[in-house]
Amino acid sequence: MTENEPSDSEIDAYATTWDPDREDLRWVPPGAALPALINLPTHTEAVQEANRLLMNTGFAISIRTPLYTKPSRANPVRTVRGAVLRCAQGRTYSSTGSNKRKQSSRMTACEWKGRMRWVEAEGASGASGWQFTSEDGRHNHPAAGVLALPQFRKRDEALLERIKGAKSNRDSAMKILRKERSAGANITRSDVSNELAKLRREELGGRTRIQALAEFLSTYSCDDSGNEDTKFWHKITQDDQGRARIIFFAHPRAFELIKCNPDVVEIDAMYKTNAFNMPLVHIVGITCRATTYDIAYAFVPNEAAETYLEVVQYLKELFDYLSVSPKCFLTDHDRSLKAGLSVIFLGIPQRRCIWHIYQNVQTEAVKAWDVRRVATAEEKDVIEKARLDFIQVWQSLVSCPTEDAFWALKEQIWESYAGFPALLQYLKAHQLPHYHEWAECICKFFPDFGQKATSRVEGAHRQLKLSLTSWKAGHIYDVVLDIHQLVLVQRNEHDGHLQLDEARHATDCLLLEFARLHRKVSHQGLRKLKEQLLLAKDERYDELEECSGAFSMKFGLPCKHTLHRQVNEPGGLVIDPKDVHQHWWYHPPHARGEEVQDERYILDPEKIRPKGRPQGSTTVTLPSTQVSQSLRGRQPQRQPREKTRNEHVQATQQTQQAEEASDDDIEPR
Repeated sequence: MTENEPSDSEIDAYATTWDPDREDLRWVPPGAALPALINLPTHTEAVQEANRLLMNTGFAISIRTPLYTKPSRANPVRTVRGAVLRCAQGRTYSSTGSNKRKQSSRMTACEWKGRMRWVEAEGASGASGWQFTSEDGRHNHPAAGVLALPQFRKRDEALLERIKGAKSNRDSAMKILRKERSAGANITRSDVSNELAKLRREELGGRTRIQALAEFLSTYSCDDSGNEDTKFWHKITQDDQGRARIIFFAHPRAFELIKCNPDVVEIDAMYKTNAFNMPLVHIVGITCRATTYDIAYAFVPNEAAETYLEVVQYLKELFDYLSVSPKCFLTDHDRSLKAGLSVIFLGIPQRRCIWHIYQNVQTEAVKAWDVRRVATAEEKDVIEKARLDFIQVWQSLVSCPTEDAFWALKEQIWESYAGFPALLQYLKAHQLPHYHEWAECICKFFPDFGQKATSRVEGAHRQLKLSLTSWKAGHIYDVVLDIHQLVLVQRNEHDGHLQLDEARHATDCLLLEFARLHRKVSHQGLRKLKEQLLLAKDERYDELEECSGAFSMKFGLPCKHTLHRQVNEPGGLVIDPKDVHQHWWYHPPHARGEEVQDERYILDPEKIRPKGRPQGSTTVTLPSTQVSQSLRGRQPQRQPREKTRNEHVQATQQTQQAEEASDDDIEPR
């Protein structure tokens, strides 16, 4: 504190009394002198530059009254020749008379006063510019921080461009603020929010946000070509009053992924994403790399059966537009959604999330074995153990390999837990009627590629919520723009990882049997196939169960029984890509409307044995040149050598060609 600076208590007293006549609280801060001359075109730019120079002092200035030249015949247009300056905190506070809002003010009626005027250069060495002078240099307030006064937080053009670019990337105000503050910019969150609001108004151009949304979904093209296959596939329905009711859309960058991997579809609704409290139906799929991608989205007014029926119908139209069809649906226990799927996608199996089933059964088990009814710790342990035993029995029921074992264990459960009628009634009413959607004895034949729970769509929910710039309070238009950026990021990441996988070999799958699969089948598919190959070659193969075809139907890969037969065939085993379901392919032919080609591989030529003495042998002299007549012509019989793998494969190909020729009534050559 300087000699003339008032103390904090005096400043607080002045702020309380608000008396402009307190001469003892006025002081001249050292180092806050105005710049002598600033050479800039306009007076506003000169004041901004002066505030930039005064930033470290904590005292800013503003224009109180601009001074103009008098028009004349020589100069009929008025120009600014100067201005009366005042302190940035020099205005007098006036109450609005409302106590509904908590108000504050930085105005202290500071009587600091100064002037600025334009001076022309005098002589060759003179300089023209805006000259600043101080008439009363006393302030009645302490120095302010750089973020307290808006004069210190002016946004230059470079900062505005960065904010505009960040808005295009759907960055939130806090993210922009953290980035700019780390770079040294003197801005607050309100400054960033104000600039974003200004840019948003310019973007809308007088339209409402829902109108802008409809236009964005109709006109956006991912490659700016304007072709229909590069635009959103969307449907917007309205109610009787013209309000948007269902907004269904799929991003054009997801079309290729849908064509490649439409097999497994997970559907679930998420909440608290927009200001209208409309549930967002999230539809995702699984790629060949066992990663999740977004298929489509739908904002719905409710979760009634009629609403879900419309959403599922739009999903069917999307699949028909892309000429694909799913093979399995995975959902939670929502009856309205499952009813719509059963009507629109007739015959396509549906799986219930096994995690949701376990949680629901666990909840009922906690009610049946209530530890709150006992007092001692020993009794609680007994109840907990009984409940865990029931959960293990229930898990065994879910995992039964055959229907006979399933129903036999079900009868045992009904006999063992007859003393819990409420629990058995719940299982009978809510779980057993839908056992064909969660029992392993039935679901092991579903082409779900190993997906049993909706954890993937739950993870997609979380990723989407993290991407929202205005969580829970944003307009649907803003949410769609956030989804748009999210899909672009997802697709870029997928393409990058896909190219990396194509350029690499799965080092744990470098087997001769997989020679034709590398760079065509994903690493995840190769590893799953390797598990079956090891079982096929296992010494205890005879102890395995008989083939039911479940593995091949579920994963689209040859099972251990098929591989075992091929391994023991004379031609050996080299797995052909056509034996692998296209779900595991990096670039499946069906995505391009092509069929899998039966490739004929050219093998290396057979190595010819050289004539003459084998290399490295030596000459041996016999003790007698006369050989018994009985031994003449009795050469030792040479044992036939085993064929090489190439010879086996070549012989197999020749046999297959001969069989194909005979089937076509063509004489083989």
